[in-house]
Amino acid sequence: MKAKPGLALSSVYRTLAVLEQAKIVHRLVTNNEFSRYELAEELSNHHHHLICTSCGRVKDFTLSSKIERSASKSLEQIATEAGFEMHGHRLDVVGLCADCT
Repeated sequence: MKAKPGLALSSVYRTLAVLEQAKIVHRLVTNNEFSRYELAEELSNHHHHLICTSCGRVKDFTLSSKIERSASKSLEQIATEAGFEMHGHRLDVVGLCADCT
């Protein structure tokens, strides 16, 4: 993030925390150094993430509708068996990006 003169970084972080509490943004934790904020899925489109545990790079991806339905059905079954009420899902695949391997 490029700093804007006169804008305190603490203000930016407080604002992001408020937006996260209001469910306007969602924070992706990539590793100990990096976090990424993105619009909440309700305000954007359903997608998943490839997260590099070395550099923190995040690449969004979508599944075909057939695979998405299958994943949702499997996750719903797992949730039901655990007595858990599922409201949705997020899939983060963690590993090393091409630049870090």
